[in-house]
Amino acid sequence: MAKSIEDQACSRIRRITTINIHIVAKFMLDGAFDDERLERLKEKALPDFYANTAETETIK
Repeated sequence: MAKSIEDQACSRIRRITTINIHIVAKFMLDGAFDDERLERLKEKALPDFYANTAETETIK
């Protein structure tokens, strides 16, 4: 039972990550991807990624 719940959680995380990657790819393909848009994207669409990036920078 616990393994099934873990598998479902992993599957959901993979789907969310795939969606976020598609968002980034769309911006890059549109040619409308610059540093300012990246920061906004990290803050809004990818909050966990942004938090991890900020935390990693703090540790360094």
